[in-house]
Amino acid sequence: LAAIARVAAPAAFSNSINPIGLSVLTALVAIEGQAAVAGFGAAGRLQSFATVPLLALSGSIGAIVGQNWGASQFERARRAVRYAFGFCMVYGLAIALVLFGFGERFAGLFSDDPAVVAQFDAYLKIAVWGYAGFGLLITANGVLNAVDKASLALLQSFARVFLVMMPFAWLLRGAWGADAIYAAELVANLAGGALGAFIVWRVLRAKGDRSAEAD
Repeated sequence: LAAIARVAAPAAFSNSINPIGLSVLTALVAIEGQAAVAGFGAAGRLQSFATVPLLALSGSIGAIVGQNWGASQFERARRAVRYAFGFCMVYGLAIALVLFGFGERFAGLFSDDPAVVAQFDAYLKIAVWGYAGFGLLITANGVLNAVDKASLALLQSFARVFLVMMPFAWLLRGAWGADAIYAAELVANLAGGALGAFIVWRVLRAKGDRSAEAD
């Protein structure tokens, strides 16, 4: 029970942080008016479909890495992480190009209000470039949970939302308006992805190096 709680408790808190950040961003967007809220909300629905492969990968990578880690197959675990991170980068950039290029057409599926369409398109033009980083972050969380480093996963999720996303949106909203909120999500995903990849690589490499020295 103690071993399970050591992973489950931080993982539960980590999963709750993103909805908290989204709620705060929505509140900030609401200050910009109804069109901004509608565009932000509709684009978020499209985003939830676009990121399904990344979410699926983050949910499955833990079993793959954890099995190899437990069997002391550290290089296989690292190779799985490299492939997973590579997929996040390629898929994230590919889907970003699609949504960036066809943002207005997708917006037309949700609303015919020009103001809402403009906000929908503005969100996609900015936020989609962070999808690769978001994939890296959530995949890194899955890896860290699998190797008994759930506290690090919680730390990076906390830093993404409370140290990057929320301050960025709050400080720049007055000057940039709704674009500041969209940019805050972009910067948070890029920073969170980079931090997650760095932490994972340090953790996996350190374990492998110690094992090699022992041999």
